[in-house]
Amino acid sequence: MFKIINYLLVIIYILFSTFFNHLKAESLFRSHEATYELELNSVTRAGQIHSVNGKMHVDVRKVCDGWVFNQYTTLDITDRMGNQNRSEFRYSTWESLDHKKFRFLSRSSLDGKEMSNVEGHAFIQKDFGKIIFSVPIKKELEISSKTIFPMNHFFLAMKERPKNNFLYSEIVFTGENEDSLNLVSTFTHYIQNNEKNNKFIKIRSAYFSLVDLNEEPETEIELMVYEDGLVKSVIFDYIDYEIKGVLLKHKYILDLKC
Repeated sequence: MFKIINYLLVIIYILFSTFFNHLKAESLFRSHEATYELELNSVTRAGQIHSVNGKMHVDVRKVCDGWVFNQYTTLDITDRMGNQNRSEFRYSTWESLDHKKFRFLSRSSLDGKEMSNVEGHAFIQKDFGKIIFSVPIKKELEISSKTIFPMNHFFLAMKERPKNNFLYSEIVFTGENEDSLNLVSTFTHYIQNNEKNNKFIKIRSAYFSLVDLNEEPETEIELMVYEDGLVKSVIFDYIDYEIKGVLLKHKYILDLKC
């Protein structure tokens, strides 16, 4: 009997700690705008990229009913044959405070020609979830109730964990394109910055397609994040090449009075 009671107390403590730490990560977060300089970080022999130059602007803030995220990225890419292209990517989302509702808009273009345009919304209920696309065509996709959305995934990675080098996996829908429902394996590590007495959180996420069931990730993203949620640097690892973004400037934004 005592073993059962102790077991239940442990379970309650774990669930409470997870919930509390998740709230702590959200309470520490500061709304902000940030601009990053993008450049080629590395390329394999199989990679066809010669150079990359670009900028990424991010605006992420808490509003009265949720979290708003806006990203605008421009990239000038030169391949090994000397061909040059400019790609642009616009991405906007809203995620409810309870992380159960999600709206998304994503557009990409290459040399001014639209390559993709995706819009829609999604929700999670007790037993199931659903993604409802309105663009490019109207369609619905039923998903697991355990699916999470980007801000929820970010806060889960940011929350305080009992140990470093913590690896976990979640099903994440980002809305970046029609195939952006992925199994995401995330590795977190805490790094102390002795100069300013700040703690960085290194977050490495590998994205696996739920459609192809490939053993290798399609892409990986590595973030170096301050405790208040501002990203210091980012690496986009596309297997054959990596693009690195370094923080150029930022400003914090006061949250709305609701």
